[in-house]
Amino acid sequence: MKSKVVNPQLKELITEMEKMARQHDAPIWRKVAELLGRSKRSRVIVNVAELMRNTTEGEKIVIPGKVLGAGTARHGLTVAAFRFSPQAKQKLEKADCRCISILDVLKENPSGTGIRLLR
Repeated sequence: MKSKVVNPQLKELITEMEKMARQHDAPIWRKVAELLGRSKRSRVIVNVAELMRNTTEGEKIVIPGKVLGAGTARHGLTVAAFRFSPQAKQKLEKADCRCISILDVLKENPSGTGIRLLR
C-alpha cells in the first residue's frame, strides 16, 4: 500500500485483502487492494448502466470503488463494492441483484475463483 489511506474501514479492508491474497494465492484480492489504496480521485466509479452493459446474468462482480445509480438494472448478479449510492442499491435490488460489501465476498470466497473485477 503506497498511498496513505485515512479511512479506518478502508485500511482494515485493504489489510484483510492483502492477507487473503497471500494465504490463498489469490491475485484478484491483491489487485483490488491496490486499486482501493489509490487516491480518492483515481478510485473506480461505475454506473448501473455500465455494469449492465459489461456483465451477464448470474455473474459475481467486484468493483473496487463506488457504484452510482445512472441507468437501469436489467438482470440479476452479485455485486460487491466498497460503496453503493442509495439509488444504485435500490435499482440493483429491484432487479434481483445481490449488493454486498467487498469484505463479505472476501469471506465467502477467499480464493477469489469465479469473481470478475470490473474497473
